[in-house]
Amino acid sequence: MKRTQEEIDTWRANLKTIAGKVKALPDAERAALAARLGTKTCEGHALSAYNTIMLYYQSGRALAMVGGFQQWKKAGRMVKKGEHSIGCIYVPLFRKSTADKTSEDATDDTSAECRIDTGFRLVSVFGVDQTEERQKRAV
Repeated sequence: MKRTQEEIDTWRANLKTIAGKVKALPDAERAALAARLGTKTCEGHALSAYNTIMLYYQSGRALAMVGGFQQWKKAGRMVKKGEHSIGCIYVPLFRKSTADKTSEDATDDTSAECRIDTGFRLVSVFGVDQTEERQKRAV
């Protein structure tokens, strides 16, 4: 079901309010709360303190494991039909760049790949309780 512009605007305003609350937390308090919550992705990576607290404020509960739709699919699980994301997190965007080693201290003529951080995007995530084992199809 497509959302109306009013619903989208309300969602954006709520997300900005939550982001403001997380930014206002002192670093020590943010780190302590994130360590207590301990949210991880389905791939086993720990979320940043900022993303952990953002999800906590959005969902109103501590989450042990979260993942995006495709992450759960790769992990052998599927999001249950009709489920909505539990919240959104900020994921860094990278651009691959090949930097030519033209400096005087370069020892060889090969080029090195670099990852350049270009910003962030919002990604919807689902909790493990919103997923189920993927069924093997009989052929």
